[in-house]
Amino acid sequence: MDIGKLRDRVELQRWVEREDSYGQKIRTPTTYAHIWANVQEVASAETIVAMQLAAGTTLIISARWRDDVEETHQIKFGQRVFGLTGRPVNPDGKKIEMIIGAREWKG
Repeated sequence: MDIGKLRDRVELQRWVEREDSYGQKIRTPTTYAHIWANVQEVASAETIVAMQLAAGTTLIISARWRDDVEETHQIKFGQRVFGLTGRPVNPDGKKIEMIIGAREWKG
């Protein structure tokens, strides 16, 4: 792992359920870590979602290994928010680096 390539500051977020002022349960993203990462856009596409055109971007995010990242979490990079496409990959089996597939939809 080339640590010098980890130049992007990102937030790891998980969904937390809480009650609003009316007692309704709502899910909100909560930041649980700020980490250095390498964010690379690898593809973009347009598709029809709910009968409307939506643009999507696929990214690969590399960072130091963490055991607490799950596929239900999301990553915030500046004002952009990415949903994970699965669990982080441990490329060498040594838990030094994680590679995360992520997706951003606009539409």
